[in-house]
Amino acid sequence: MVADPQKISLNIVMTLAMRSTSYCFIVGALFLSSAAVACPLSKAELALATRIQFETTLTALEDTVDAIPLDQLYQQYHYHHIWLKNGQPTAQAEQAIASILAASDEGLSPNDYHYDLINIPSNTTDLQALWRYDVLLSDGLIKLTHDLRQGQFIPVDIDPEWDIQQPFFNAVNFLTNALREPNLRSQLQDLAPSHPSYRALKRQLVYYQSIANKGDWAILPDSPTLRPEDEDPAIGALRRRIATEQGESLPTIATYLANTYDPELVERVKQMQQRYGIAADGVIGPATRATFNISAAQRAQQIRINLERWRWLPHTLGSRYIFVNLPSFTLQAIDQQRTALDMRVIVGRKDRQTPSLAGDINHLVINPYWNVPHSLAFKDVLPHQQADPSYLAHKGIRVYQKVGGRSREVNPDEIDWAQYSEHNLPFRFRQDPGSKNSLGKIKFMFPNKHSIYLHDTPSRRLFKRSNRYFSSGCVRVENPLALAEFALQQPAEGVAKRIASRRNKTQFLKEPIPVYLVYLTAWSDAQGIHFTPDIYKRDELMAEVIP
Repeated sequence: MVADPQKISLNIVMTLAMRSTSYCFIVGALFLSSAAVACPLSKAELALATRIQFETTLTALEDTVDAIPLDQLYQQYHYHHIWLKNGQPTAQAEQAIASILAASDEGLSPNDYHYDLINIPSNTTDLQALWRYDVLLSDGLIKLTHDLRQGQFIPVDIDPEWDIQQPFFNAVNFLTNALREPNLRSQLQDLAPSHPSYRALKRQLVYYQSIANKGDWAILPDSPTLRPEDEDPAIGALRRRIATEQGESLPTIATYLANTYDPELVERVKQMQQRYGIAADGVIGPATRATFNISAAQRAQQIRINLERWRWLPHTLGSRYIFVNLPSFTLQAIDQQRTALDMRVIVGRKDRQTPSLAGDINHLVINPYWNVPHSLAFKDVLPHQQADPSYLAHKGIRVYQKVGGRSREVNPDEIDWAQYSEHNLPFRFRQDPGSKNSLGKIKFMFPNKHSIYLHDTPSRRLFKRSNRYFSSGCVRVENPLALAEFALQQPAEGVAKRIASRRNKTQFLKEPIPVYLVYLTAWSDAQGIHFTPDIYKRDELMAEVIP
């Protein structure tokens, strides 16, 4: 079937005219069929004609597609259609379209990959429409391939505190190789994180979005603080609210009208409070009411935000690793997909946030000294010493000053501390090992530019708090001996003996172990979905670009 010359871009005709003096070539290129003209096109002329059509399509779509990766891809195909054969979509094109539509399951929008623009041409002689279809589908697949593996956004653009690097990924090379395989869709599915928590979050996204689509759940009206056995008309709305999220049948009229905050409902409220990362006391006060009134649509967005964070992580975390979730204040040690340890942690204060970062723990320091960072020296140590002249001695902190290029210890009692500030503090502070040392008995070291590490702490009482952001940025661990045993792969008794010696000692691991400090406000485990408050307001930044 021949092409309609009226459908051919004038740019193509003019370009062909400039590149060839052959009337036959121009006409043949217009029809793209050797049978349509008296003299056939040469292979070189046909190749030139198809490339010109490709380039013309790029020009027409310059505000919609990325030209450079498309050119790299179509070079592999000598600038012929990738998704069309005899003017009809191939089986791989159908798989590609299905993969784009399924992007919503990953928390991505299919329209970001041109789903709303890719229309199968009804007229197979409309060359412009055919090329538009092919190029849009290719561009969508390149973008989707990249976003499934590395995320839709550059992390630091929307989360300045994210400092976890990913290996370089070439989407064009991946797609070129994937197109050689019979099942393109399975190749694309393998790009997304394979971690069980990511897959579980995907299922929860579908669930919470379905609740939102059906009109969401009941809003709890303002009421006095409710405690067990209280009576209030708001109790009925509370029953409906919990039933909707749990996927249960709504309460009967009689149950709905029951205004008593009975023990069964109290227990269910506690379970929901645990799910939302707030104090599980069963009391319906302003904080619990505000948390329960966050809509299902907002929870779905929160899940999408955290799915994106998972895609920012390395595709494989390792067979043995340590995973710290900052807003949930928890640490898990994973061995062959099994949770070997699960403990509470303390993270940075809101004004001294712990960044998201990754590294390899390569050694432990037993009975560590604490070399006070300069920023903490003038923010914390100096004000305390100015307020209490015995502070340094009480904390076992020594003072050093450079004299003649060498550091020497000085007597803090001989220093007029009132004259010093952030701008002229010449001293270095070091705390001796011992029961008062801020790092406790062990610190776990991994190289990073933030000088962040995991460590013990003498302030054990803080682990009982539900919100545990008290540190200056480092991560305090609840059970350092158990973590040392996991990291060293040897019984903890040996570490305990070295602690008892009170001597400072460095012990290197046989094999470095990856550690990830990650900001996840929604995650899923065997107990189901969990949410946490956005303690550092990093979700707020991402919510501006992730609907």
